Amino acid sequence: MRYDFTIPFLIHSGGSFSIDNMLKAIATSGHGALDEVEGAICRVERKLKVDFLCKYVRHTKQDGKYFPELTGEGDVWNFDVSRWK
Repeated sequence: MRYDFTIPFLIHSGGSFSIDNMLKAIATSGHGALDEVEGAICRVERKLKVDFLCKYVRHTKQDGKYFPELTGEGDVWNFDVSRWK
């Protein structure tokens, strides 16, 4: 894979799915995140067509928590920068 990007995957199909069940599913999804997953995107389909999309973001999410100007520390990269040298 050219960019070594983790592709999102399906955590539920069919019927309703509570936020509590979604949070449990993303906590154990094995996607490789180092931190707690911030939320999920939901795609609702009817008659085999996308009806609408929505996004759930957990209330504990911290915007910019890795920005050097907020942490007083260096940059935090979400990929292995040594592979770009």
